[in-house]
Amino acid sequence: MSTYNTNDSNTNEAIKNSYGHLLDKYLDSNHVGWQTRQQREEEAKDRYGHLLDYAKPDNSTLELMARMEDGRIERRKQMEEEKKMDALRRQERINAVRRKEDAHNAMVRGYAESIMARKEEKVKAAEMEQKEKREAEERQQRMYDNISGLVRINPKLAEGYLQTLKENGII
Repeated sequence: MSTYNTNDSNTNEAIKNSYGHLLDKYLDSNHVGWQTRQQREEEAKDRYGHLLDYAKPDNSTLELMARMEDGRIERRKQMEEEKKMDALRRQERINAVRRKEDAHNAMVRGYAESIMARKEEKVKAAEMEQKEKREAEERQQRMYDNISGLVRINPKLAEGYLQTLKENGII
């Protein structure tokens, strides 16, 4: 049994060595020192020689995918910019319509206010005319009352007063 174990362990050891070294460069390669990394690269060159030169990965698909992703990102940015510009244009159109409506409303309001002001002036003028007419009538009535009072007191004095008023153009 011991030969079997020795022979079997040699076979296992040979299998481990033939395939185990393929993964050596991927095991904690970020955590190994510079010397260990160099030693592993030299061992790989010694074992495989020029075959490693042909074993470089084909990154063309990855590069194509990266370019496609960059293109998609660029299109998305461009679409976002276009949306922003559209929103700004739309807002500017809304503001322009609003300014136009405000100007129109101000013009209509001004016209309406001017009509109201003219009407108010007419009403005030009519009120002033009524007031002046009333005051004139009241003065006239006082004058007639004064004359009536004078006629009752002294008719000659009342006649002189009337003559003075006629001469001065009051009556």
